[in-house]
Amino acid sequence: MFIVVLAGCSLISGIKEDLEGLTSPVVAQGWVLGVEEPDDPLLAPLLESGVVAPGTGVTLFLADATAADQMDESGLAGAAVDLDAGNASFAVASQGDGLYALEPGPDSPPYDDGAAWVTSIELGDDTTRAVTFRLPPAADLDLDLTHGAGEALALDFADQGFHAALVVVFDVASGDPTYSSEPTSAEDVYELTKNKDPLVAFTVPASAFPEPGTYALGVAGMRRGEDGDLEGVNTLLSRGMAGKMRFFPLLVE
Repeated sequence: MFIVVLAGCSLISGIKEDLEGLTSPVVAQGWVLGVEEPDDPLLAPLLESGVVAPGTGVTLFLADATAADQMDESGLAGAAVDLDAGNASFAVASQGDGLYALEPGPDSPPYDDGAAWVTSIELGDDTTRAVTFRLPPAADLDLDLTHGAGEALALDFADQGFHAALVVVFDVASGDPTYSSEPTSAEDVYELTKNKDPLVAFTVPASAFPEPGTYALGVAGMRRGEDGDLEGVNTLLSRGMAGKMRFFPLLVE
């Protein structure tokens, strides 16, 4: 009888926590992105110009919202956001309009494959809020480093446990970006992170390689967090992702 009562209390408590997670108006969306330093001499100009900044960045958007289409207009200001990266803590500074960021660079934490990093969120009340990011290794890609101008490029992510990809392309000669899949709004981040299906492939459009030359292809396989990685925030709209970006030189002919 006591086992049944305890199990029932545990079930009720679990349902209560699930409902609180679904109805909480505080939304936290973001990612941890490691940028591996390119070691190919062809990509040295991007390092020298600062176009590519090795290190680890954290981006978190906070909103007071109950629907995805409310997030861009409902940014939460005034939060204190801190990252616990295992051996050290870092402040994730407000950028305004609900956006908080830690930029990659020499003073940022080194990306640690397999680590669990926690961002704590203080809003001046008694609620504990946090998002845990679990850091996967870089994607294992088999690339032909020569490519045709004006041709799309298929990337194979099968059986690697990723849910999305962040991909950027730069013209090395000019340093200008020719393509980016990075989200530009909170709703874009929500669309990126809500997918639970394994990522099998990603196609970089032909427009990313408009003419012959040397291009830098940056690729990060992104792994989605679980509900258990969220505390004190809306579990339907909130999510964290993490991944490591690796750069490849592409000779486009």
